[in-house]
Amino acid sequence: MIAGKLRGKTPVQIPVRCAATQIQVRHARYTTWTKTVRPSPKGVKVTARLERPTFTVKVSSVPSGAASLACRGRRGRVPAGSERAVLRA
Repeated sequence: MIAGKLRGKTPVQIPVRCAATQIQVRHARYTTWTKTVRPSPKGVKVTARLERPTFTVKVSSVPSGAASLACRGRRGRVPAGSERAVLRA
């Protein structure tokens, strides 16, 4: 998105006014990348690096000690109380 309007899929070359312009790059399952650029007569090359979002999962079990699995792999045993793990989507 450029200046709030969808302009196509990357890679794309788009003429914009010579004023500060906000660019957003979006893709399913990735965090939105946003940057404000100041175009020049020579042009501006923009490279957006999208990242997968992370989140925290709190796991508990009754009784404690159950195996906890995440991301197709064993992550350990659930201790008395809870276990915290950061997972990538």
